[in-house]
Amino acid sequence: MNTNHYQPIYKRLIAYYQHRIQECDYQPGDKIDSINRLMSRHNVSRDTAKLVLKKLNEMGLVETITGRGTFVTPQATIKKEWAVIIPFYSSNMEHLLNVLHHEAKIRNCQFTYYLHYNNYQEEIRLVSSLIHEGFESVIIVPNYDESVTTDFYSKLITGSTTLILVDNTMTSSTNNYVIQSYELGVKRAVEYLQRQQNKNILFVKNEIWQGKNLLEEYIETSLFAYASEKNQATKIITTSNASAVDLAFCNKHNIGGIICYNDINSAIIAGKLIEQKVAIPEQISIVNYGNTKLTQYFTPPITAIDCKYELLAKKASDIIDKKEISSINEQHVIQPDLIIRKT
Repeated sequence: MNTNHYQPIYKRLIAYYQHRIQECDYQPGDKIDSINRLMSRHNVSRDTAKLVLKKLNEMGLVETITGRGTFVTPQATIKKEWAVIIPFYSSNMEHLLNVLHHEAKIRNCQFTYYLHYNNYQEEIRLVSSLIHEGFESVIIVPNYDESVTTDFYSKLITGSTTLILVDNTMTSSTNNYVIQSYELGVKRAVEYLQRQQNKNILFVKNEIWQGKNLLEEYIETSLFAYASEKNQATKIITTSNASAVDLAFCNKHNIGGIICYNDINSAIIAGKLIEQKVAIPEQISIVNYGNTKLTQYFTPPITAIDCKYELLAKKASDIIDKKEISSINEQHVIQPDLIIRKT
């Protein structure tokens, strides 16, 4: 329990039970501590115990049945509404939201999205709340340190809500998921860059990031593996400082190819190198991880790994459609393509 002694004990107890309900330690329909149990367990007065249960009732988390006790409230009646939860906002996430919104619209479903800023506690709170509210589907791009939410998803009871994990690295038979093959995307990018130049490859990561990013680490690990597998002479150089990448930096590290984790860095680097009279792709080639509108409309158009969000959204929508006739979890892995443009 929260040990902040500056907060009244009843508020700490409310937060404690709210957390346990959201973390699914208490499932819908489970009986929770009675007034007497609250008193003995937490060494509080009867008035405090009654206040805690009263506030949890008012929050809609529990309901008291006379003569039987207090229980976690059941899921609300399912409504035709989809919720999408994302850890950050970017061009890739905007693309994903747009195609999912389209799929919801053609099924006459309302559509709402939520940000959790790569905060796993907020993600858990949102997921629990939306299931409790009776959303038809909750589609989640999980926290990028998925190790902190694995246990939560493994024990989560979703009731009549269809829960789908997308665009993530967490693969478990206990959940529906639709993901992309990051290794294949990296492999196609590396093969392309090695055909262009017999030089080193630079991986430009996110400069500012809250918390751990297992996906970025996974892509980086795949880069090292595929580069050495194809050509032992190729080295992978990494940086989180896109603004430092210029002709001098590339010459110093013998860079012939660049892979960027986001499209803004791709555009910044391409623009700077062109300004320095670097011939692209003859001298240096650039690939972006994600086929966004910025990569398509930038001058010159940027070569990109296409994550196929349209197909990802279609597969997720198909899982929702099948919910009424199938209780079996589905797993789909999308194969990304390399869209070769002028970089």
